[in-house]
Amino acid sequence: MRSVGDRVDQTTLSPTDRITNLEGAFSVDLRGYKSSGTPIVLVDDVITSGATIQAAYKALAEAGITVAGFCVFAETKPKRG
Repeated sequence: MRSVGDRVDQTTLSPTDRITNLEGAFSVDLRGYKSSGTPIVLVDDVITSGATIQAAYKALAEAGITVAGFCVFAETKPKRG
């Protein structure tokens, strides 16, 4: 999976705006990928609103990859605006 397209820095965005900002943000290239049919697990460093995980999940699902779940190493609290 790779990041594609232009986006703005998410630090000042609301959770809804983060989702909109990341629409179409990832592209999946399956060249060289040999699926065993086993679902994968997404890994992210930090979760704030979940927008990145949602965008990554959507890109993988559209490519026919089954996502079993996700693992995140840290959580931040959304800023109140």
